[in-house]
Parts: sequence; C-alpha cells; structure tokens
Amino acid sequence: MSLQTGQAIAIAERPVVNPMNLEVMAVRCMMGKMRRGHGVVLMRDIRQFSSDCLIIDSFDEIEDPNEIVRLSNIAERNFNPMGKVVVSESGQRLGKVEDYTINLKTSMLQKLYVHQSLMKSILFNSLVIDRTQIIEVTAKQFTVRDASVKEPSLAPHAVPHGTK
Repeated sequence: MSLQTGQAIAIAERPVVNPMNLEVMAVRCMMGKMRRGHGVVLMRDIRQFSSDCLIIDSFDEIEDPNEIVRLSNIAERNFNPMGKVVVSESGQRLGKVEDYTINLKTSMLQKLYVHQSLMKSILFNSLVIDRTQIIEVTAKQFTVRDASVKEPSLAPHAVPHGTK
C-alpha cells in the first residue's frame, strides 16, 4: 500500500532471501495496474508491516530486481526456505521447513519451523530451529547442529570432615 495514494499498488509474494547469510534483502511483488510483471521492494523502503499489507511511501519504491546490482544475482537464485529438507550434522533427516520467522530489526531469517514425519509429529512437539543452530545452507537443504544435552557434573566424592 502506498502512503502517497492510500491504495494497493502491488501484491507482496515472498521475501528475497540471500542463502549465503539468510538476510532478507527485499520482498518480491507482482505489479498492479500501472506496471506489469514482477518487482521488488527493498527492506529499507518498507515503512511498516501490517497483518494484511506492507506500507511504502510510493509506487517509486518498487524496483526492477535486475537494476539493483547487489540484488540481481540473489533474485536470480530464487532461494525459498519453504519446503527445504532439514538434516542434522550427523545426517539425521529432521523434516521439511513449513514456516519461518524474520527478525524485522535485522532483516534476518530468525527461526525455522520444521514439519516432521507423521510418527515424530505425534510423539514430539514441533521442531523450532534458531538461526544460530544452522551450519550450512544449500539449494536443497539446511544442515543444523545436532541437539546436545550437557550431562550434569557430579559433585566430587565427599570426604567427612576430620578424616584423611
């Protein structure tokens, strides 16, 4: 939605994500009546996120992704986290990405919500993976750290006072 006109000017489709660092660089949009085709709105040009729209200053904020040098290569890759397989570093298949969250202050992909197999989803809660657990991102999958639980340290063997 444009602040200038107060009208919808394009339809937001999905974020443009850099797979190298998981930064959300822009939002891909389908153009409205004024222009045909697809465009992008850079994250820095989005004034406000609402539950049903993105608010930008004007139609001029929508750019051709091929005209932005640092964005064109990333937009061509068309990386989409949705549906990507998630595996642990030991090779265990954990499931597929069914949703993710974006930290709006940093424009970084923050968490992955992983849909597990039917049996695992019955036995366990849903799997949420923070960005700090992601080790590698490829075109087909995310590799994450194995879950580890530190064993509690045992107190040293107690020696009664006064005995040696």
